[in-house]
Amino acid sequence: MPTPEFSPARNTSLTCSCNGLFLHSRFDPQKEAERFVSGITVDYNPNVIVITGPGISYTVPFFRQRWPDARCIAIQYSSAFSRYDRDFDQVFPCTPETDALTLSESLFGLLGEDTAFSTLFVSWTPSEKIWPDESTVAWQAIKAYMNKSRDVTGTRNYFNRRWLKNTVRFFSLVRHSATTVPVSKPVIVCASGPTLEPVLPLLQEHRNRYFLLALSSAVSPLAFHNLIPDAVLSTDGGWWATRHLSPLLTDSRLQTVPLWITSEAAVPSELLQHHPVQYISYGDPLETWLLSAVEGRTQTIQPLIGIRNGTVSGTALSLALALTDRQVFFCGLDLQSRNGYQHIQPNCLEVRESMKDYRLAPEEHRSTPRTFSNGSLAVYRNWFATRSAEKMSRAYRVISEEDQQTNSQLGYLKDIPPARLAQLLSEEPAERLTFTETVTISRSGNQPVTNALRQLQAELTAASGTLAASPLVTAFLMSAALPEYLMANRNQNPEQIAVLYDKAESFMGELILLAEKLEGAAS
Repeated sequence: MPTPEFSPARNTSLTCSCNGLFLHSRFDPQKEAERFVSGITVDYNPNVIVITGPGISYTVPFFRQRWPDARCIAIQYSSAFSRYDRDFDQVFPCTPETDALTLSESLFGLLGEDTAFSTLFVSWTPSEKIWPDESTVAWQAIKAYMNKSRDVTGTRNYFNRRWLKNTVRFFSLVRHSATTVPVSKPVIVCASGPTLEPVLPLLQEHRNRYFLLALSSAVSPLAFHNLIPDAVLSTDGGWWATRHLSPLLTDSRLQTVPLWITSEAAVPSELLQHHPVQYISYGDPLETWLLSAVEGRTQTIQPLIGIRNGTVSGTALSLALALTDRQVFFCGLDLQSRNGYQHIQPNCLEVRESMKDYRLAPEEHRSTPRTFSNGSLAVYRNWFATRSAEKMSRAYRVISEEDQQTNSQLGYLKDIPPARLAQLLSEEPAERLTFTETVTISRSGNQPVTNALRQLQAELTAASGTLAASPLVTAFLMSAALPEYLMANRNQNPEQIAVLYDKAESFMGELILLAEKLEGAAS
């Protein structure tokens, strides 16, 4: 690895070279940095500047002079420049040991997807010749970060309005609040991958020795095998999520099983009104505000704190680790395509889709495309692969040695065979415990959600025409019109800001009508 050598430049400032190649000017490195920054052509005011391989921080004052409100972030190729870290707002190392995926996740963790479209990425060109491999990794990471930001933003743009309508439905209809107490047993999280099937017999044998958290897609097969969960988790805002929850409406054994949901999840109205619900909060501004603004909710709804990520399995992991200080075991966590059924049977969506099969459109027409590589599953695998060893120290995946040959390793999530799980569970006391307390939510006031939305509507109208709004109004603008918000924030264009507010105010009217309808029907 090249070792930087520092020496005085002609103007007495410090310069640097590696193997005879100069990273900064031998004559006037400050002037070189000034010309570099002034030569950057960009048609917007960046909120963040990421510079790769900057070496000595000569560019920083000129970046701050040209874009005073932007954060300056460096990706450094050598620890020799650590003395200059304080000049940047954040520094990420990129050494021969750095993995592009891990670095991209670090960028995403710091910046998120919203900032990606107002971020300026530049390379200090001399460093590309001195550290070509590190430069390649850094720009691979930047590309991966931008691709993920694009995909997440696309998902949010598609679901944002549906999520917010679901949130209004949640706070309008939920009646029975479940509060989960800490668990003194191991937690087993059941997903619906085909590798769940070999584990079912031992789960039945040791049922009273663990806490069973079922992802919604696993409820049907678990109930079919007479395994009643201690809780069911659903975070998906799509209509298909309601299909997976249908057994809670029809199976009497599941009527008292608490449903763990986020406010934005898609849930049948009957479940919200009659089923015990454990609220999971992401801490987003709009849901946090509604929880406090809607009269009678903060006294009876005690949320579990969830971490938003791309997969419900990831949310389950964070919740389970917070719920117990014991081990957390995943069963049926496959996260990859395969021949045959992608989920253990029976599966509510499969049952529904099979009704459309006929001679000219048989089951094979539906199942064959699922055997090919799936981009969403790759995102889910990458999420697990980028968790730290410390965070995964108590987490395990239960999977047979045969299935391990065809299923990807999920980072530091340790694989153990079913026999090992059976051995560990046999050491636990066989006792049935109660993990949930349920209370009925008080109903005071007239149309509480509608009134809260009208208050927000007044704030939205008062802030019209500016992006310097309160965090609550900004969160609503992003939920109501994300593409318009990102473009307006990027370009600071008054016409784009006006279009943004028009769209947001129109959507607010839809939400108020929805709340009036729901609260009128529920009263």
